[in-house]
Amino acid sequence: MKVFIGSSLIALSASIGLAVDLPSEKEWSMLKMLNDLRAQGHTCSDGTVHPPNPVPIEWDCRLFDASRAHSRDMHDGHFQHYGTDGSSPRDRGDRAGVQSGGIWENIAAGNLIAGNSFDQWVTSSGHCNNMLNADRKAVGIGYDNEEDDRYDHYWTMNLMNVAPRSEDKDCYLTPSPTLPPVPTVAPSPYPTYDNGLMMQEDAMFLFNKLNENRRNGCTCNQGSVKEPVPELQWNCALWRAAKVHAADMAANGRVSHTGTDGSSHGDRAELQGTRFGCQGMVFLKGDGQEAYDYYYQMMCSYYIMETRYKSMGAARVCNPDVSSKCFWVVMMNDYETEDSNKECYSDDMFQGNTLNPTPQTTPAPVATTPNPTTAPQPTPNPTDAPQPTANPTVAPQPTANPTVAPQPTPSPTDVTAVKCKNIDSQDLCNGASMCAWKGKNCKEKSKLCPGLNAKKCVKYDCNYIDGVCGWEIIV
Repeated sequence: MKVFIGSSLIALSASIGLAVDLPSEKEWSMLKMLNDLRAQGHTCSDGTVHPPNPVPIEWDCRLFDASRAHSRDMHDGHFQHYGTDGSSPRDRGDRAGVQSGGIWENIAAGNLIAGNSFDQWVTSSGHCNNMLNADRKAVGIGYDNEEDDRYDHYWTMNLMNVAPRSEDKDCYLTPSPTLPPVPTVAPSPYPTYDNGLMMQEDAMFLFNKLNENRRNGCTCNQGSVKEPVPELQWNCALWRAAKVHAADMAANGRVSHTGTDGSSHGDRAELQGTRFGCQGMVFLKGDGQEAYDYYYQMMCSYYIMETRYKSMGAARVCNPDVSSKCFWVVMMNDYETEDSNKECYSDDMFQGNTLNPTPQTTPAPVATTPNPTTAPQPTPNPTDAPQPTANPTVAPQPTANPTVAPQPTPSPTDVTAVKCKNIDSQDLCNGASMCAWKGKNCKEKSKLCPGLNAKKCVKYDCNYIDGVCGWEIIV
C-alpha cells in the first residue's frame, strides 16, 4: 500500500473528462465486498480494530480510470506502484481528472477471482488498514489481464479521503451506495433440504462418472493406464460439508479452501459428523459434465484412481450475480462412510444418472463396497490447499503538509521481501508465505511454483487456478 499526495495546483488544473469505460461486474463487485467488511467491522492482522462503519465508501469513476490504466500498465511483470513512465498514483490521478488530495493505492497480481484478491488485501495488515480507514470516502478499482504474462492478472485499488463529485459518478453500474450495506449472512452449517433424497443431479453425475472409471479402469490424459479399483461410497456428511462451503463461496464471490469463518475442509467435515483424512478441491465450473471433465483432467493420475480413498461428497452452488460458472467443492475421504452418514440416499438413486436423467444399461454403483485387501494404510494429506498472501510493502504515510509533493522513493526491485535462500530451517522456511522447502533448500515460490503439476502445486502451497500452477503477490 502506498500513499501519494500531489500538489493542489496540479490537481486543480487537471481536466475532468468522462470515464474511459464502465467497470466490469468483477471490478464493481469489490465495492460491495469492501462496504460489507466496513459495515461489519474487522480486526486487521496487526491487531488494529476497525469498528462497524455504516457509512459506505463511494465509487469514484476518475479513480477507476486511473486504477484500470495502472493495472494495464503493469503487464510484463512491471509490478510496482510507479508506472513504466515513472508516474506515481497522484500523477495518474491528475491525468484521469481526479480531484486534489491524497491517493492511497493497493496493488495485487496473479489472481483471476475478485474475492481472492480482496482476501489478499484483507489478510495483509497494511492493505487492510488502508481499506478500512474510516477517513476513506472514495474508491476506484481496476483489473486487467494479459495471457502468457508473468502474473496474468493485475489489480489496482485507489482510495481517497474526499467524496466523489457528481461528475465522478458517470460510470456507475448501479445507483450510488447511499444506504448502509447489509452484511453478508453466513450460510447455515446445516443447509436445509426437504428430505434425504434431494441430492443435486450434477453432483450425482460427477459421482457416477468417477465410479465408472474406478469400476472399469481408465487411461489418463498423460497415457498412464489405471487398473480397476473399488468404487467410492457416497458420504452424506461430506456432501453436507461440501454444500455448506460451496454456498459460502458463492455468497461471498470467492474460491478458497478456507471458509469465511476460517474453517478448513476437515473442520467442516467434523462439524457435519464424519472423520476426514483426505483431499478437498474447489473450482469454478458449470454442470456435472464440465466439472467431471475438469476434475478428471487434473486428478486422474493422482486421486481419482487411488485405492486409499473410500468415500466422497460433492456439491455445487451457483450465484449468477457473482459468476457465470458455479462454485464446486469435491471431498475425497480415506475412511468408509459411517452408517449414520448414509441417510441421504438409497442405492437406486444412482442408477442410470445423467444430466438429462434417462435409464442406462450400465450397472449402478452400490452404496458400500468391500475394502481392497491390498490397499495402503492412509497417510496424512494436506486438507487445506494454499491461499498465500504476500508480506505487504508498508507505504509511507502522508506528509504533514499535503500541498507539498513528496520526493519519489525507489521502486521495489524484489517483491518477495523475504530472502528465502538465506533461510536454513525447514520450519522457518515453510512459515514464510513466499517460501517453500524443497529437498534441502528454501526456495522462492515465485520461481518454484510456475509449471508444477497439480499434486506438487498443492505440496508446495502454491496456487492452482484454472489448471495452472503459479504464485500470486500483493504490494
